[in-house]
Amino acid sequence: MTLYASLDAFATYVSSLEKRIEATREKAALHGHIVRCARGCTACCYLRVDISAPAALRVARALLRDGVATPESKANLTEDAKLGEVVRDDVEWLKLWRPCTFLSATGSCGVYHDRPFVCRKLLVTSDPANCGEVGSAERGNITSIDAGPEQEHYRVAIAAFADRALLPKHGHLPMMVLWALRALETMPTKEVAWTTPSSQPSPSVPSSDSVASPSPLPGADATAAKARRW
Repeated sequence: MTLYASLDAFATYVSSLEKRIEATREKAALHGHIVRCARGCTACCYLRVDISAPAALRVARALLRDGVATPESKANLTEDAKLGEVVRDDVEWLKLWRPCTFLSATGSCGVYHDRPFVCRKLLVTSDPANCGEVGSAERGNITSIDAGPEQEHYRVAIAAFADRALLPKHGHLPMMVLWALRALETMPTKEVAWTTPSSQPSPSVPSSDSVASPSPLPGADATAAKARRW
């Protein structure tokens, strides 16, 4: 089975996750907890998000499929990856109020149909007005429900995907997507089967020096990123 075919098989698991999330919504509604998340509600898109290897490969394949893995988009990912190496604390990252690389100017997700599980499962039930920018007067108490942890067989799949594509198992979203893009761009074609990692050529993936090594990032860069969208 090729890695591309494995990704197609992974889509079946994503579909099962969607059903679990919908069941969580319905169960919450029975107890009076209505999920308020909707298109244009983007507060969660400012969180520091770590994703798994198969999730990164799924996003990367979507970017390549849609023809949007451009030098400019990769430069945006690299900028976010570098800052992520400097600011690793979730709270400190949120204080930057820096949007996800894939958040569009219209408040929609540029990879919505292929977004990671972690972006799907957090369901806010409090007033959307409470999800204001950190430090703003509008921000209030936020309550949410969680669709639950990743299942054990998914964690096993993560390890298999990571080994096959020579990726870390988990990592900061922009860094993982950069690695995944390089892996997909340099791997054999769909017709070539991948068997074991040891029998396959190693894809050329970004080194920590070339992609995410800490570098001086003036405060203005983080502020300017608020206006930069995918």
